[in-house]
Amino acid sequence: MTTYARARSDVLQWLRQDTGAHVTTFFDLYALPTDFPRRAAATGAPSGAARATLLEEAFARDIGSPLFFPHIQPHEFEALLFSDVAAIDRALQLLMPVSRLSNLTTMLTSLPTPEDLNDSPSTAPSKRLLGLYPAYDKRLFGPLIAAEIGLTRMRQACPHFGAWLTRLESLS
Repeated sequence: MTTYARARSDVLQWLRQDTGAHVTTFFDLYALPTDFPRRAAATGAPSGAARATLLEEAFARDIGSPLFFPHIQPHEFEALLFSDVAAIDRALQLLMPVSRLSNLTTMLTSLPTPEDLNDSPSTAPSKRLLGLYPAYDKRLFGPLIAAEIGLTRMRQACPHFGAWLTRLESLS
């Protein structure tokens, strides 16, 4: 997303194109543009999920449609992969035959959920994986690891993501 104004325009256009369709998003909390509503206020929230929730509420209010429910993922897709670090290590041992499982486990010790695994651009979950497995390619390995972990485990370990999935499932 380049700007909030552009994302807002796209959402409104999608809602106009099909007046009965629900619209959602999957944006990375850490990469949100500076013009996102309530972004400054969200920086004081106690967790990634709390920041994401505050921003989702502001986004939903700004759009003003009951058919729109935004999702902002704390912090990026790779955070979901940390819901099963053994699966990460098994998959990425293809790149590096030495296990890095203890390093991956240590990264999570002081955190309530994998969704809280980020505190700067250099320590984002994908950057952490690249640090341990320099040949990590998010487009190739991300989906493979996610498929091995499965949605059940991800939603258990990542409650913000799990709540979004539950809401999506409730639409059927």
